[in-house]
Parts: sequence; structure tokens; C-alpha cells
Amino acid sequence: MEEQRLLPMPFSEATPSLPETTRNKLAALLVSFRSPAMISSNLTTLKSEASTHKSSMQTKWAVANDTAVLHREYITNCMRVTSAESKRKESAKKPEAFQSRMAHAKRFSQIPMSKCMRDLCKEEDYTFLNSLGKQDESLKESTCLESKCQEKQDERIRRRQEREQLEREKQHETEEQQKEKDKQWKSHVAELAAQRKALRAKLDRLREFRDFQKKVVLQDLGLDPGSANESVKHLLMRL
Repeated sequence: MEEQRLLPMPFSEATPSLPETTRNKLAALLVSFRSPAMISSNLTTLKSEASTHKSSMQTKWAVANDTAVLHREYITNCMRVTSAESKRKESAKKPEAFQSRMAHAKRFSQIPMSKCMRDLCKEEDYTFLNSLGKQDESLKESTCLESKCQEKQDERIRRRQEREQLEREKQHETEEQQKEKDKQWKSHVAELAAQRKALRAKLDRLREFRDFQKKVVLQDLGLDPGSANESVKHLLMRL
């Protein structure tokens, strides 16, 4: 009865926020140990662990709070920089908008119309002229695009014409070379034919001269022209 009265009550009242693991250790110690001295020493150890855990948790919470403060300061600075940048851009856009408005007003004033019509169109002139400006810009862009497309097409046509011209020149050169070869071959064949004809004529003349020479030799020797004499042939060969 004394152990049941001393063990659980003081520890549970002193440390109500212990973690689950510490409470499990406490339950195991209460079951395993029956000595009051041992239980009190274990209770002291558990209390020191609980205080250490509490101090570590306080340190973690302090670090988390510092991190949150730094994060809030960083977000605040970013928002300030963003707002300053947006204000600067808006202030830079104002002169451009004013200049555009003045240009539209000047263009509207140059349109010929009556005073009544001008008073009626006074509130709508900026939208009207803005649409005209956009049409002019789109027309300029389309004209520029068409000119670029035309330039590219002209460049392609020029390259194709140059390529066709080179092919025609190459073909003409090949035809001229073939004609020159044919001409040279024909002239060579004609030259060979003329040489053959000249050789045949020369051979005929030599034969006629040989026959005449044989006839003269036979007449000088007093022999019959139709006789076949070896001495006469030998003499003719020597001549």
C-alpha cells in the first residue's frame, strides 16, 4: 500500500507533458523495480531527461521563430522592391501614353470635318485613331513581310536562272567539244583517204614506169617482150 501511494502520484503530477517513450520507460520501471530507493533514482534520471527534452524543444522553437521572422522580413523586402519596380514602370509608361495620346489628338485634328461632328467624335477619337494606328502598323508589317517574301522568291528565281544558265553553258560546251572531235575525226579520215589515193596513184605510176623500163631493156637486148629471162629480171631488180 505504501509503494502504491508513493510511486505513481508524485511523478505524474510533476511531469505531465513527458513524451510517449519516457512514459513507457516509467511504466516499465514501475513494474520491474519494487525498491523505493531504486525507484526514486530512476525518477530523478527520468526528470533530468524530461528537462533536457524540454530545453531542446525550447531551442528548436526559438530557431523556428527566428527563421519565421527572417522569412517575413525577406518577403516584406521583396514586396517593397516589386512595388517600387511596378511604380517605376508605370511612371515610365505615363510619358509614352501621353505622347501617344497627343499624337492621336494631332492626327484627329487633321481630319477634315465640321465642328458639330468634331464635338460628337471628341470622346471617341482616341479609340478610332488607335485602331487606325494599329491598321497602319499591321499594314506596314504585312508590307514588310511581303517585301521579304518577294526578296526570297526573287533570290530563288535568280539562283534557279543562274543554275539553268550554267547547265546550258556546260551543255553547249560539251556539244562544241563533240563537234570539234567529230570535225577532227572527219579531217583525219579525209587525210588518210587522200594519202591512200596518192599512194595508189604513185603505185600505178611506178608500175607503168617499171613496164616501160622493162620494155626498153628488152628492146635494147633484142629479146621478146613476152619471154621470161632470169638475167633480165636480175637486171631490172638492179635498176
